[in-house]
Amino acid sequence: LTQQPSAPPSITSGSYPGTPEMRRRQEEAMRRLATQVVAYHYCQADNAYTCLVPEFVHNVAALLCRSPQFVAYREQLLREPHLQSMLSLRSCVQDPLASFRRGVLEPLESLHKERKIPNEDFIVLIDG
Repeated sequence: LTQQPSAPPSITSGSYPGTPEMRRRQEEAMRRLATQVVAYHYCQADNAYTCLVPEFVHNVAALLCRSPQFVAYREQLLREPHLQSMLSLRSCVQDPLASFRRGVLEPLESLHKERKIPNEDFIVLIDG
């Protein structure tokens, strides 16, 4: 989150904690951050399956495919069956690191170099 430095809060700006102006600014900041979220994963203590690395890799790849910012990633996966195979649950179980590297990181890096995905900051939320 990059912002230009601003003047300290003053009585006229109304930007003190708890004021409507401050709440509005906080809500705007949250909305900006929310637009940057392209995938997320939550590990639930009561559901061991969600805490497995293969599930994480498979889930993040699936959510990236659905992200409006990464349409090019989804299209690449549809065009290249070997990438789909690399991200299958079976492959993710056999070698989650290779699946993540070859099925997520390398394609995204390639698409970024080819300028097929926006040159912006994106967020992958992980709650472990």
